[in-house]
Amino acid sequence: MGGKAPSAILTDQDQTKKAAIAEVFPNARHRFCLWHILRKIPQKLGEVLRKHGNFMGVFNNCIYNSWTVEDFEQKWQDMVEVFELDNDEWIKSLFEDRKFWVPTYMRDGFFAGMSTTQRSESINSFFDKYVNKKTTLKEFVEKYKVALQDREEAATHADFKTLHKEPTFKSPSPFEKQMSIINTHEIFRKFQLQVLGVSACYPIKEKEESMKNTFKVQDFEKKQDFVVVFDGRKCEVCCVCRLFEYSGFLCRHAMAVLQSSGVFRIPSHYILKRWTKDARNGYTSRHMSKEVDPKKQHFNNFF
Repeated sequence: MGGKAPSAILTDQDQTKKAAIAEVFPNARHRFCLWHILRKIPQKLGEVLRKHGNFMGVFNNCIYNSWTVEDFEQKWQDMVEVFELDNDEWIKSLFEDRKFWVPTYMRDGFFAGMSTTQRSESINSFFDKYVNKKTTLKEFVEKYKVALQDREEAATHADFKTLHKEPTFKSPSPFEKQMSIINTHEIFRKFQLQVLGVSACYPIKEKEESMKNTFKVQDFEKKQDFVVVFDGRKCEVCCVCRLFEYSGFLCRHAMAVLQSSGVFRIPSHYILKRWTKDARNGYTSRHMSKEVDPKKQHFNNFF
């Protein structure tokens, strides 16, 4: 890749890969595929599942609804005690490797919203339509060219729809209107879900320090509270859920705070070029003035 090492690597859970990646790509952010870990539960914890019908609910709550490291570790410890898993070697290994697979530990690393290796697996599935185990090397080269051509045509068709077909609006939000012009249809649909969720959020200012305000945002849909910090001088907003840092677009909680603070446009540093309609053309969107890499944001200063 032109001598450039990957910034993020996603694999299945494997200690040999873990050691090799740490040695060869020491600066890459490595994570384990969450789906591969979850699919092992029936095999590794079959007896627990048979005895406790509520185990998966508790496990999922621990994994998906822990917004801080302290919160996760407390929930994990409670789960281990309740289901008597203190001596389970697999559970111990999961906790030791928690920084490689638990979403809470990954929210400051940009993975374009991916938590599984489904991207590479979908590529494998894509090529299954063109080649099989009986395909010769010569046939493979020709069919590979056809596969790439078909894929490029599909991408071009998607680009055409993005550029010439208006998305359907689901709210009067100025955020939705703004990003419909900038984002690709696929990303806009994901962002649109966050816009719709703003109506279920109620921000309460809890602390004010100069121009940096801390809010508690009550999310009535998720039935949880989220901490959001807003710096009015820089127009920077950071939510403890870290959706922007992880997926590259703002969450409902951050937008609720922006709205309550009198900001009705997504600041340009929260618009990533990779999600814009012009991304494949290699130039910055005409609808935005600049782009800031999520890794260059100073969010860690907030928490």
